[in-house]
Amino acid sequence: MAGWKIIAKNKVIAQHLKLAGIMADQVGENLSHLKSTTYVIGERHQLAEVTVSELLHPLATYERVPVEQTIDFADYQTIVFPSSLSVTELISSLNQDQLMGVKGLRCLAMGTQVAERCQALGLGNVIRTEPSYQSVLQTLKEAKRVGKISNSHR
Repeated sequence: MAGWKIIAKNKVIAQHLKLAGIMADQVGENLSHLKSTTYVIGERHQLAEVTVSELLHPLATYERVPVEQTIDFADYQTIVFPSSLSVTELISSLNQDQLMGVKGLRCLAMGTQVAERCQALGLGNVIRTEPSYQSVLQTLKEAKRVGKISNSHR
């Protein structure tokens, strides 16, 4: 693997590679600047969107399989999404009744991209927080104190 340029499709993949002693040269989607043979490591369905070329080689290390959710969202008031992928995976695993339940919840999105993904998938009550658990906890504490989440976090 010496001399390979490695791109991890997301931070979680980069962390798993690091635990195995492999450092990714880049994390993310930008594949436009390739000048040498590059291996993109990630989930099979995501990599299916990557155009294979002489310089670009996808390596699927896992495949996400949707699991039917048994959650009754009527029991919840708020849902926290730490990543865009978490939004996509949850929404894709819901039946119509569950989807309507989720759409009635406040959604705390950890970062701008996550908030945009929530809105793109039809979630209406989206509150963007900074991408840290401290920010989420602060927002939830404020909501408990005043009885709702203020617009300062939108």
